[in-house]
Amino acid sequence: MDFFDVIQKRFSVRSYKNEPVEQEKLNKILEAAQSAPIACNLRPFKIIVAKTEGKRELFEKIYHRSWFSEAPYVIGVCAATDKCWIRKN
Repeated sequence: MDFFDVIQKRFSVRSYKNEPVEQEKLNKILEAAQSAPIACNLRPFKIIVAKTEGKRELFEKIYHRSWFSEAPYVIGVCAATDKCWIRKN
């Protein structure tokens, strides 16, 4: 599958299985995120991984769609804007 196939076949998922995610799969996802090309390799972001198990009410306060707290994990990516590369003119 080439890159354009991936782009054309992408879709949004808003329904999740109530099954645990293997640590190896989670690690692979995080490795892919950290390996993404970034200007000057600065990595101006933080990745937060939160288990939803036992915290459904808390996650529903954060985002009030039921599918949000159905996934076994929520992964948040936060920009560190003070560490971003800026083009000098």
